Amino acid sequence: MNTLFYSRKGGQGKTTHAIAYARHLGAHFLTFDYDNGTRELYEDMLPEGKFHEIAPTGKLVAYDGEDHVFDFGGYLDERIIRTAKVCDQCVIPIAFQSPAEIKPFIDTVSELSKHNDNIILLINNTEREYIEELKASVKKNFDYPIFVIPRSKFISKLSVYQETPIELFEGKGVSLLQRHHLKNLAPMFREFYDYLSKEK
Repeated sequence: MNTLFYSRKGGQGKTTHAIAYARHLGAHFLTFDYDNGTRELYEDMLPEGKFHEIAPTGKLVAYDGEDHVFDFGGYLDERIIRTAKVCDQCVIPIAFQSPAEIKPFIDTVSELSKHNDNIILLINNTEREYIEELKASVKKNFDYPIFVIPRSKFISKLSVYQETPIELFEGKGVSLLQRHHLKNLAPMFREFYDYLSKEK
């Protein structure tokens, strides 16, 4: 299974969710975030040899019969378009902070859908009071599946915990209070990952 996590704008949760899903799958993780600290934050979360930084002039790599998670952002250039075309699915995250972010998000979805129509939308790092409003706005324009992962320190501090919320909830390294907070979060990740892992 090949999955592209893409957002044109930074700060949408793309890399965090891409690395967490790659860890969940044990997949190869490929990113254009070259030499900007991503490797130092996240490489240890993946099996040896599964973290790949691609330089601006570097070539994409793929491993036959193995899962890949691509973490690509910025302008929709030819490398991203080629990747989108060969992926089984594309995840587009949005971290909604103001209504001004809706149009750029919708434009991003529209552009990417020209190259791969199997799109999953991920609302994350968004205050609960805005979630329904955002979902309604998105549904006016698209009929793609929408998943919601609420704002949580277990996501923003993924590089600190070095485990997905599912692992933290099922493990023994968290306090009772942390487990209480994970009780609702972990099933949301499980539902999202189960959907991504289905054959398309």
